[in-house]
Amino acid sequence: MKERYELPVFSVLERICQTARAEVNTRHYDQLYRLLDAESRQCVTDILKASTSTNGFGWSTLKNEPKRPTPRYAVFKKRFLAEFRVSFDAGEVLSRAKPINWKLIQSEWENIVKIMLSLGRRTVQQSTLVKKLCG
Repeated sequence: MKERYELPVFSVLERICQTARAEVNTRHYDQLYRLLDAESRQCVTDILKASTSTNGFGWSTLKNEPKRPTPRYAVFKKRFLAEFRVSFDAGEVLSRAKPINWKLIQSEWENIVKIMLSLGRRTVQQSTLVKKLCG
């Protein structure tokens, strides 16, 4: 190597990258924002407002890094995809993969009503009920 080059300190490179990323993101956000209608813009504005509540809704929720899916989520996804079809081609985005078994609903109607009343009166927790139903 004939010539020597001195690299800047890592923190300088990191700062340059952060500035470039912020500029690119701002351009993308501006382009997307211009494509939205008034109602959607208001929705985005509401999300980005500072959250004063303790539950963390709004921007504070959106800026969190996504977590890794848990095994429970993988099981749910598998069962969901077995029961429903998702299609963005037609007007109906979500449809049942199998027809509804109305005879089963009629035969189990008393149990369904008991479950609904238990949930409505809060005599049973949802998690307990799901565990019992899913076996």
